[in-house]
Amino acid sequence: TDASSLGTGSKNINYNREAAREYALKWATSSNSKYYNYVNEGGDCTNFVSQVLRAGGLEFVGSKANATSIKSWFYYSQNLPNRTSTWTAAQPFALHFGKEYERAYAFKEYKLIDALENWDTIYESLLPGDIVQYARQNNIAFHSQAITDLIEKNRTIYFCQHSNSMENFRKNGNLRYYLMGKPNDYNFYIYNIK
Repeated sequence: TDASSLGTGSKNINYNREAAREYALKWATSSNSKYYNYVNEGGDCTNFVSQVLRAGGLEFVGSKANATSIKSWFYYSQNLPNRTSTWTAAQPFALHFGKEYERAYAFKEYKLIDALENWDTIYESLLPGDIVQYARQNNIAFHSQAITDLIEKNRTIYFCQHSNSMENFRKNGNLRYYLMGKPNDYNFYIYNIK
């Protein structure tokens, strides 16, 4: 497989996977009024997974003075500088948690076809509360999902997501089926939060 791992170490040790999972399941098909819904502004997927991470106890980092920095991740209200692009946009999130700032415990990148062909590896590398993303050939992430459940039988992985329309908000989506519906040359990112 074409996988890379960055940022391994004892990061985010207080992250509560069950609290993150419960939040994702509760808010998968609706919006929490404590947060702005970006569904009409490019999509709400990364805002949703950021809420999931926050519900799991991930701390805000940065300040309003550096709201555009890849090193910052927070949300106080709808617009900059009261929230960061790493909170609401897929590619800045990817840079914050994976490729540049390496805030996740581990980051792995696969070609989508390799992820499907090595499903056991994917299954064994995810836990509830982890995040997955998708990128086109240009390596620009465009969509985010939160992992909620793994079922040993058939190695099924379930996710929750928000998207660019309320009709595409999902609870208990089947990750393998979702991947099968995407082009094989897409990239698939895994963020193990702790």
